[in-house]
Amino acid sequence: MKIGNMYLASRDIPKAIVFVLGLISVLLINYSWIKATVYGLLVVSVIVWAASIRLRRRTSQRVFKYMLVGVLVFTIFFATSEVYTLRTVGYPPTFNPSQPNTTISRSTILDTSVVELIQGIQNTPAFRLLSLEYPGENLLKQIELTTLSPGINGGHILVRYHHSTTIDFYFSSHQGRPYEVRVLPWNIEFPAQVQPQTINKSLQQIDDLGLQWFYDRTVEEHQNKTGTTPEITDIQVSIKLNFYTPDQGLTLSMTCFYESTEPKLTAFTSNFQSNGTLL
Repeated sequence: MKIGNMYLASRDIPKAIVFVLGLISVLLINYSWIKATVYGLLVVSVIVWAASIRLRRRTSQRVFKYMLVGVLVFTIFFATSEVYTLRTVGYPPTFNPSQPNTTISRSTILDTSVVELIQGIQNTPAFRLLSLEYPGENLLKQIELTTLSPGINGGHILVRYHHSTTIDFYFSSHQGRPYEVRVLPWNIEFPAQVQPQTINKSLQQIDDLGLQWFYDRTVEEHQNKTGTTPEITDIQVSIKLNFYTPDQGLTLSMTCFYESTEPKLTAFTSNFQSNGTLL
């Protein structure tokens, strides 16, 4: 086989395939210390191998050729495993097979345990893989559960973590599918004084009260303000890390959508600290 001015023997074709797949795989791996290490090993292997050929050092040629092949094979395996693991993380605890194409519904959202939701994610192979690639503290930043989302049927769940390297992990599930993870840069670092223990305490406080409790208080507040009790059609729960509150914990926003006299949905919202204090 001729490629340009070079001839490629049949025995060289597998090597060429491994080389091409390896380079593609390097591009697919999330940028982390693992990717930086792979880049370094590839560069060193190629440079020393090329120098050994020029200097006719057969032993060095053989050693660094095998080293290069080994790095490429590892890269292909790791990139394939990473893509598969981050695309099929697992179903959220709210998933109900009897409701096809539905991640979270009006009948299940208020029974959701946020502690169980987070523990389920942290026990997945995907979270352990991300913890390996990005060692250090991964702070829970946001939880969003909604039965109403523009362009997405069946509601969705979003769980967002922040890493100290200004990287965010987005665990999302919609239309009754398993979680998928995206790793995206985020140029704002959280204050160092934010503690995981505070976040865990806030999650437990929310669970102790229950999302149903926050929903009832939100509807009650709306009734007190307007004197009306609308028929709720959809719910959105947004839990966010707020380091401007005294305890630097999580705050919860409960939004209830309903049909008004106009042909569209309107909503009312109440905001709470994790211990139930109305903001």
